[in-house]
Amino acid sequence: YYVNQLAYKEKMTLIGEMVNTIIHDFRSPFTGIQLSSSMLKELHPDQESQEWCDLISMQVQRMLNMAEEVLAFSQGNTKLYCQLIDIAKLLQNFAKLNQVYIDFSSVELIVSVEEGLIINADENKINRVLQNLLSNAVEALDKSEGKIEIRARRKDRLVEITFSDNGPGIPQEIQDKLFEAFVSYGKQGGIGLGTAIVKTIIDAHNGKIFFESSPSTGTTFYLHFPLAKID
Repeated sequence: YYVNQLAYKEKMTLIGEMVNTIIHDFRSPFTGIQLSSSMLKELHPDQESQEWCDLISMQVQRMLNMAEEVLAFSQGNTKLYCQLIDIAKLLQNFAKLNQVYIDFSSVELIVSVEEGLIINADENKINRVLQNLLSNAVEALDKSEGKIEIRARRKDRLVEITFSDNGPGIPQEIQDKLFEAFVSYGKQGGIGLGTAIVKTIIDAHNGKIFFESSPSTGTTFYLHFPLAKID
């Protein structure tokens, strides 16, 4: 046990140092991309160009946020910057940001959301949860018939978000340890931090995550968050 813990700490330290270097080295070119996007936005005032420029800026910021999230995870830091979030708007924006990725991957994405679902959460971190689950699903799917469904509804005093795919399912031998660091499935070259980060973020929000998976039906993740109390 002691040896395993020592190896785990060494891996996390190495990942933290690596990601810190990446963030430092990438910040300058990312800033250049955002400045170029702003200049293009000024030169092309038509709506379509404006939307594409906004998308570029948002995606660059997302990449930085994702790298910083891995760094925070490696340091055991789960600090939240919470605000009231409308789940319908969150999922609509998430689908829009990933439309090019979904089209390129040749899978179908379906989003269905009840109106009026509000949670108190860190929007960047919730987006990271969704992105990790989406990336895992896309990489595990048969691209010719792949389908992903994201649904959100009220369940008692909770918001339940389900994230389903029709892929081959999660191997039985790793299901019990799926949310541990360095456990991976269905991905080429993955290091196994995605679902561990997901679990850490949801725990920090006093939420819950669990899943059902089989080779015949695919995988469904269930995410539960407390409904926000609005006066």
